[in-house]
Amino acid sequence: MDSLKKLRAISLENTKPDERKITGIWATDCLYNPVGNGRVFQYKFIVVQTLYGQGCAYSTHTNYSAEELKCLIGRDCLSKSITDVAVQVACLDSLANCIETKNPSETIELEGKSEDKLHERSALIVNEAKKLLGNLESKKVVNVGVVGDIIRAFLEEKTSVIGTDFDPNIIGKKLFGKADIYTGKETIQRLKEADLAVVTGMTLTTKSIDDIIRVCEKYKTKLIVFAETGANMGQFYVNHGVDIYIGEQYPFYIYDGKSSLKITKKSSH
Repeated sequence: MDSLKKLRAISLENTKPDERKITGIWATDCLYNPVGNGRVFQYKFIVVQTLYGQGCAYSTHTNYSAEELKCLIGRDCLSKSITDVAVQVACLDSLANCIETKNPSETIELEGKSEDKLHERSALIVNEAKKLLGNLESKKVVNVGVVGDIIRAFLEEKTSVIGTDFDPNIIGKKLFGKADIYTGKETIQRLKEADLAVVTGMTLTTKSIDDIIRVCEKYKTKLIVFAETGANMGQFYVNHGVDIYIGEQYPFYIYDGKSSLKITKKSSH
């Protein structure tokens, strides 16, 4: 399955061209060092606003010029001339509420300082993991796209947790003295051996989400996606193999104040 192509087809069918016009686009540098995370997050994220909605995606591309972004204003966000994957994902995210609601979802509001919201967010993910697996002690968990506080929260539950990532600054390290961090090239193999995968939304931009879903389904690995990238896409992805999709809508927890998390689950949960 090419999930982005499928989502594009659904969006074309269920939205009107005028609704899809890009009215605003922002490229923002993100450098943030959450307490106990083990590294400084350094990413670029794209926010796209259409008349239909607003979407966001982290990007591996760091050199967007104001002029190239300005040229997108007024364009149909599903235009084939838009080739940057992160921009494509942000555009699809802005339209994702066109997906028919088939699965239960709830919205959780977090409020306060970013550090407090970080811990609340991790606790929420662990709580959803317990709903899937029951007692987490000794369960094998893989965090794909390492978030240190998520790993910390699972370690507190006495799980056997590891991470996979492409950041050379953390590959080979042992977070909190316990959690081994492996190269992202080992993700698929590690998923085959796990009870649970906690996967970040960046896998949409890297287009690795489809292989992750396929492997998790084949090896009966439960799958939680935690997504700032593609925060509105929960309905789509739980229809296509994800057990629980937690979308954190922009503005994220890194900003003090209010943050919204939308949790979408398969009907059986």
